Amino acid sequence: MPRRNLSRTLATAALLLLALRAAGQQLAYDADFVSYFDNREYEARHQLSQTLYGFRLSPAVGVSLRDSTGGAYRLMGGAHYLQPMGAGWRRARLIPTAYLSMQKKGFTVMLGAIPYSARRGALPGYLRYDSLTYARPNIEGAYMRYESRHGHCEFMCDWRGMPTRDKREMFLLLLNGEFHWRWVLLGGYAQLNHKASYGEGRREGVCDDAYLHAYAGIDLGPTVGIDSLTLRCGYVQGYQRERESRTRYTPGGLLAELTAQWKWVGVNASIYYGAPLMPLYAKYGNDLNQGDPFYQSPWYGRAEIYARLYSNAFVDCHFSWSFHVDDTKRLSHQQRLVGSFCLDRLMGRAAGRLGRRLVQ
Repeated sequence: MPRRNLSRTLATAALLLLALRAAGQQLAYDADFVSYFDNREYEARHQLSQTLYGFRLSPAVGVSLRDSTGGAYRLMGGAHYLQPMGAGWRRARLIPTAYLSMQKKGFTVMLGAIPYSARRGALPGYLRYDSLTYARPNIEGAYMRYESRHGHCEFMCDWRGMPTRDKREMFLLLLNGEFHWRWVLLGGYAQLNHKASYGEGRREGVCDDAYLHAYAGIDLGPTVGIDSLTLRCGYVQGYQRERESRTRYTPGGLLAELTAQWKWVGVNASIYYGAPLMPLYAKYGNDLNQGDPFYQSPWYGRAEIYARLYSNAFVDCHFSWSFHVDDTKRLSHQQRLVGSFCLDRLMGRAAGRLGRRLVQ
């Protein structure tokens, strides 16, 4: 770039910053980076052995301001750059982000193409598969949250498909929350996932995928003197419908989850027992069911042992080894090495990122 053009660009940027400050606004910016290595050695009929290795770079820029009543607003635009390792430019993907964020008195409302990292916590496995977490980093539609000292409640509308000749109309509605009092936890999830037919020319059955999940639990971490010790037990009731064939399924079962962490090591374990939660997965795949295909099994157990190799205000790196067992009674293994960088945490702007997972 010629020096004269560079000088003009810098002068324009400086004038823009002065204008924003004069109007009571500030330039907002963020950048996330996630690198993941996920090796899956599966011995199960519902899964495939594979290795996922890549990175995701997510820069964003915009403006932020506050009003006289204490409301905080951000208008942001950016993109996710997804690159599978060893695949070259042809396999890379660029996914735009653009959203308006409004926060006031515990309420958060976000509209647009919103990074999943805005959610307070990660979703359970039967609702969101980690492979989709890598490949689909945005909520496309709306996200709302309310937080208080006794808990939180979240709602999102993810419009995953606009009807065209080659694509179905698909959307997901999800409401979840958790209330805690002393060491007692009460919470649940309610989801509706809808897959319509193609918009033009082609026809495929309209389907619905719904779940209700209520649970109770205890948080004994402070009592026993470790960082975290949480047990949740509940019942998942599903409703699957294929309208074309007038076929309906109502699977349900018990789900128990345990989380324990002491300093830099921890364990996440879960077990599901009941009817297969995804009876239509073999036909429609993740167009209909967004969760882990292991939940096609009538029972499924998973135990993950993890270690935080390095962690500070803005960088996290952890290694995990997961063990999976389903109705085939074969033991499957999964190893993950994940590193992440978050500029928001470095700049001290961590609001709205509570409960952030390394990959989300």
